[in-house]
Amino acid sequence: MSPDEALDIVNIPHPRPPLADLCFFQEGNLIRLDLNVLEQEIKHIDRFKRISAMLVNYAMPTMNGLEFCAQLTDRDVRRVLLTGVADEKTAVQAFDAGLIDHYLPKAKLSSPGGVVPYILDQQQRYFQSYQSRLTKALGIATPDFTQDPAFCEYFYQLIDDNAIAEYYMVTHPAG
Repeated sequence: MSPDEALDIVNIPHPRPPLADLCFFQEGNLIRLDLNVLEQEIKHIDRFKRISAMLVNYAMPTMNGLEFCAQLTDRDVRRVLLTGVADEKTAVQAFDAGLIDHYLPKAKLSSPGGVVPYILDQQQRYFQSYQSRLTKALGIATPDFTQDPAFCEYFYQLIDDNAIAEYYMVTHPAG
C-alpha cells in the first residue's frame, strides 16, 4: 500500500463524532450532559473504529513520514515517527510543529515487537486526553490515587494481564 492510499483510508471521516461532542451541549452559560446519549454511545460498535495512535515510518515512497503526518486530518491521533534516517533535530522540529508526538529511532529497537510499548503509551495518552476533556467539562476532580505512580503501574499491569479493553471508575456506590 502506498502512503497516498494509506492517507485515503486514515482520513476517511469517522462515522461517529467524539464522545464529548455527542454528549455535551452548551445552553447559555451551562453545559448539559445527555446521559441517554452517553449510554447509547458506550454500546455503539462504531466508536471502536476511531484511530487513536499511529506508527509512521520516516522513509516511505512518494513522501516522508513528516509529510504524511502533515496530511492527517484527525489532529487527535497520536503519531510516533519511526526512523533510521531522520535525526533528532528533524524530530524536535516536527514535534514543535505538532506533526508528531513521539520520536523513535530504529536503532533503539531490538525486534519489530519493540514498537508495541510506544504505541500503547501513545494510545493511553490519547484516551487520557479525552478523559481530561470530559472531567473538565463535568467539573469532576480526578481522585488523587489515579495520579499515584505505584497505583498506575499496578492498574495498567492488571489491565494487561486480564486483556481488559475498557474500564470505568464508579464512585457510587463507594468501594
